[in-house]
Amino acid sequence: MKRLVIDHNTKLKIAVYHIGYSKEGESSVFILYDAEKVVYYSIVFDCYEEEQYNITDSILEQWGLAEKKIDMLVWTHPHDDHSIGLVNIVKKYCNHKKTKICTANVFGNIQRFSSICKENINFLNSLVHGRSVKDRVKIHPMHCYPDIMEEIEFLGYGKFDKLVIQCIAPMPNIGGIQGVDKTFDNNKIGLGCIVKLEGASGKIHMLFAGDIDNMSFESLISETDSEIPTVYNYIKIPHHGSTHGKKLIELLQMDGDISEYASTSVYMQHHLPDKKVLTEYGKVVETLICTSDIVNQKYGKGVVYLDFDLDTKTVKTQYYGTATTLDLGELKKILHLLQ
Repeated sequence: MKRLVIDHNTKLKIAVYHIGYSKEGESSVFILYDAEKVVYYSIVFDCYEEEQYNITDSILEQWGLAEKKIDMLVWTHPHDDHSIGLVNIVKKYCNHKKTKICTANVFGNIQRFSSICKENINFLNSLVHGRSVKDRVKIHPMHCYPDIMEEIEFLGYGKFDKLVIQCIAPMPNIGGIQGVDKTFDNNKIGLGCIVKLEGASGKIHMLFAGDIDNMSFESLISETDSEIPTVYNYIKIPHHGSTHGKKLIELLQMDGDISEYASTSVYMQHHLPDKKVLTEYGKVVETLICTSDIVNQKYGKGVVYLDFDLDTKTVKTQYYGTATTLDLGELKKILHLLQ
């Protein structure tokens, strides 16, 4: 377990970014920091770039992480809309001394993947093979539920005891069902994570769901003795708000409480997000956000920025580009017109 010394008077905050592009592609960033903009822990989930413009890169640069480096990179699964530009992020923001890179189990038969994902895999392999042990980047391709991917104890802070990053997917009983004669589904090997802070000041739970599918959520729901939260301060909606990940809604309904914020990106080719699915999320989430204005059909690059103040328990929201809060009433009107 890692340890961080944090003064009791430190005003900790969490910055969460969800980045989406005009037709497809998404990435998320988690940063634990203080009022003086000192970064204590940082995570990047996936990567994408459009017309050689990488918003994740710009955000990390603003936080000075090219010099400081990030603590964890999570490549949730080998689909291009979560993968383009990943090599450049690794080169610029990761190193062998600090960064832990967590991936789906992609290092077997890579021929099933796209050329972009093969390039990513070969590059990650090069960070390990042929290097001395002390120079190898820490790459972990085998996490599954209920692994603890990282645990950081806070010393001296008192308000929260620790930061825990827990793997909730893939489920160990699902990845192995993809036999030789079955169609390989990248989402079934995909990573999903919960970031948790718990202590005297309460609980902060955030779900970064990648493209976790319904079978994984069904398995989580059946884990009756699990400690998986059912209420969240923030949710990155899985699978661009499609029916393939909507079983998450059943998990969120289990305790009857409402989660705080949830956001989705778009995938134009598959007409996502699904507006009917989003109205279902609206029953279990207080504020629903999309990186594009799907109500008014304004698609483009969008960034959702949520800033959680752990002292005052308040949240500041900012939207850039085409990102916007979704009006459930307007979504229902559109659905009614389409019937």
